[in-house]
Amino acid sequence: MFFSELWVEVLVIGFAVFLFYMITAGFVMLSRRMRLGVILCRAFLLGSIAAAIAFALGTGRDVQNIKPLADLSRIAEIGYKAIWLRAAHDGLPFAIPGIMLPLAYRSCNRFSRGCVWAFAVALLLGVLRYAMGSFDVDELIFAFWGFIVGFSFTSLIAGLFPKARLFKIINFHTSAYVIGVLILMFTFFAGVAVLLLNNGADFVELKLPPQSRQLPEPKVSAYLSDETPKVETFRTVETDVMLDTARVAEKLGLKGEPTTSSEGKSYATVVDGAKSLTYFSAGNWNLIDDSAAGKAGTVPDDPSCARIVEQIAIGGVARNYNVFSTEVEPVLDDAGQLTSKVVTVTAAYANRRVVGSCEFIAEVGSGGLLLSLDKHDADFEPYKQVKVISNAEAMQLVKDGGVRADGKVITVNHNLYQDASAVEVTDATIAYWLEETKGYLQPIWLFSAKATLLDGGTKDFEIYVPAIKY
Repeated sequence: MFFSELWVEVLVIGFAVFLFYMITAGFVMLSRRMRLGVILCRAFLLGSIAAAIAFALGTGRDVQNIKPLADLSRIAEIGYKAIWLRAAHDGLPFAIPGIMLPLAYRSCNRFSRGCVWAFAVALLLGVLRYAMGSFDVDELIFAFWGFIVGFSFTSLIAGLFPKARLFKIINFHTSAYVIGVLILMFTFFAGVAVLLLNNGADFVELKLPPQSRQLPEPKVSAYLSDETPKVETFRTVETDVMLDTARVAEKLGLKGEPTTSSEGKSYATVVDGAKSLTYFSAGNWNLIDDSAAGKAGTVPDDPSCARIVEQIAIGGVARNYNVFSTEVEPVLDDAGQLTSKVVTVTAAYANRRVVGSCEFIAEVGSGGLLLSLDKHDADFEPYKQVKVISNAEAMQLVKDGGVRADGKVITVNHNLYQDASAVEVTDATIAYWLEETKGYLQPIWLFSAKATLLDGGTKDFEIYVPAIKY
């Protein structure tokens, strides 16, 4: 369907207001002999105001914000471009009634009168938004500005074509023309400046560790295609150490109230007898059970140890966490006797591997009791879908040494042995890499490969290529 449900509603509301005014004004036209053109312009003005407000109410953010231009404090996170696009999204719908205002009411030929109308429309939007349970002062600022830009556009056209019959009737004041030109120039150059400034963007263009040597011409046995799919990305969850400590403690069966550190809320602790849980504001935490050490019994076999930790990992103590792989290693005492086993569970998000981060590391003692349990890295939550390059494009990056078609240099990573004589790429899959400066799990193409050594043996290794299609 060409129009979404929201657009249908917006158009219906605008047309309903337009039609209502046309019907009611028709009686006025008969008694006062108003011109049909004036009635049409006024009906279109009111209908466009109604449609713009309906669009704003249907697409606005459900937030409580009274700080003007609050997004400016998030430039490093979202970039100038995101702020400019939001201003255009919130302001442009109100430019249409701003254009129509002088045509509908010829007395509105001064800039101050245009501002009064713009303020009244923005105020009406604010009242309706507040009645719906939210309020964003930035939305009102952009609506006001959009209306003024539309009014300024009409005054500019009137100044360029002063002899046109339509604009002679309006008779714009000189100040409306001068201020309108300044408003339009400021808006234009602000938009140009955004293109020249660092847009920041949501994601960092990954620079993975450089390759140690040039790859031999690889044989590709993996399935490659030209499809450019969309994948989910993840970002770190905002942490409240008190609430999250209580949440994890409940999942682990610990009783007691969390207490914050003396340095502030950098971490919180729950102590339940010999068990203690320390949860840090970064999202990682540590569980220690001193009562479990030295208990009688045997250490479970590897699959049983793995199941114990995997059930904890996916049991709600981490958000959106799936198990990608599990490794079990024995711990021996000085006499060579088995005392415990260390289990490392690595994360998968959206059933995709996370490279080099996000792990549960537990020590399982006799009787299957946990001696300690560490969760590394933050919790993550779904952020948004992004388009990624095809695996065929990614493979070409590997062959070309990491230079993309648009000229941007992308380094790749592999653990290729210096004496490899040939390489075969056996698998290509999307995985995630933790970009630490902004806390995003960004998609990468992960190629599994096999190196043939000069002595005839083989070694498995991996190649990572950044996958986001910028």
